[in-house]
Amino acid sequence: MISNRITIIISASLIALAVGAGFLVAVHLPPEIISHWDSLGRPNGHLVKVYGLAFIPSLAVVLLVLYLLLGSESGEVSKTKSSQTEFNLFALSVFGFLVYLYFLILAWNLHPYSFSVIQALIPAFAVLVFALGHLVRTIKLKLGSNGSPAGTWREKLLWLKFCRLTGRILQVLALVLLTGLFYPDQIFIVFSTLLLVAVVALGLYFFFVTKKIGF
Repeated sequence: MISNRITIIISASLIALAVGAGFLVAVHLPPEIISHWDSLGRPNGHLVKVYGLAFIPSLAVVLLVLYLLLGSESGEVSKTKSSQTEFNLFALSVFGFLVYLYFLILAWNLHPYSFSVIQALIPAFAVLVFALGHLVRTIKLKLGSNGSPAGTWREKLLWLKFCRLTGRILQVLALVLLTGLFYPDQIFIVFSTLLLVAVVALGLYFFFVTKKIGF
């Protein structure tokens, strides 16, 4: 089990590591640093150094504060150790992804064009999507009104099926992302297209199933 305390300690340590790395290399970076690349890995956006160094750590701090405020589960999420563990795993994957991205930005600006940021980012993004899929597959909600834990068996069954299907689709998409290690130029176009198709399919599935059972 990954507790809230462990999640906070690891996340805060990752943020501190990123901030420390930024301070160490700041003197070696140009006045403006590349902070964005297109789907082909070509730089197409930059920030003034101080903002470029501060943006991702600041975003991570904001997310950590939100986790402290909301991460202990809302009234609609069933309070089980397993569901909180899955949520904490996803939270750690988010913080890990942000710090990894930050290090990629630092490394690329220290040694421009020495590697493809897009290709280097693909494994971390795949892990993030896979973790999201795992969270969705295992999350449990209280479906009753007014915070009540009650809900009809049909509602619960529909929710479980929908979440499990959505989670599996996300995990399949994560595996598809890994093919981008070999075909980095096309992977995000392919991923975006498949994601759009999945969203439409899930929407239609939810609509017809709820209509069929008179939900």
